[in-house]
Amino acid sequence: MSPAAITRSHTRAPGAMATLKSVTAADHDRLERRFDLDRRLRSRPAYAGLLERMLGFYRPMEALLAPFAVRLDGMDYANRRKVPLLEADLRALGVPDRGARLPEAEVLPAVRSPEEAIGILYVLEGATLGGALIARQARVRLGITALAGGSFFGAYGTAAGSRWRSFGAAVELLTAGIPTPATCAAAMACYSGMEAWLCDDQR
Repeated sequence: MSPAAITRSHTRAPGAMATLKSVTAADHDRLERRFDLDRRLRSRPAYAGLLERMLGFYRPMEALLAPFAVRLDGMDYANRRKVPLLEADLRALGVPDRGARLPEAEVLPAVRSPEEAIGILYVLEGATLGGALIARQARVRLGITALAGGSFFGAYGTAAGSRWRSFGAAVELLTAGIPTPATCAAAMACYSGMEAWLCDDQR
């Protein structure tokens, strides 16, 4: 979708969150179709590999986000970071810390403004909300619990819904209900980068 089309769509949308959902729907659906959950949960080593792949995306992404995200009023970014959870999960599963040797995503959305940070956070927080399904499946299939390798996908626990709503409220205030084309484009780019990293190299 072109920036002009994004602008036309968000001028008609009933709020920033609804607009972001609309303009990223195709990207979200494509990632969901391509993400092979069954393969990722076929064994504990496969699940650990998924966590390492996630860390390879979130570590550089959060580093780019931090300078802008920490200044977003009402976002509580420090308590939304996922890298500490991923690192804790890998330790719980007995996976050695590969440090700088862990492959990291190189194709990431640019973060040059608070507006772009909001778009990227929309995708990451949405992924956290959706992670509850993976957490449930990991528990059933592999015996993974929040305290033993499942804190990333189970982030926020029973508060996941309320944390998503508080995020949405912050987005509405920060955007005055209308996300800029830069916000929409950043969200779309984040989905594309995540899809390429997680799905193009199916390991």
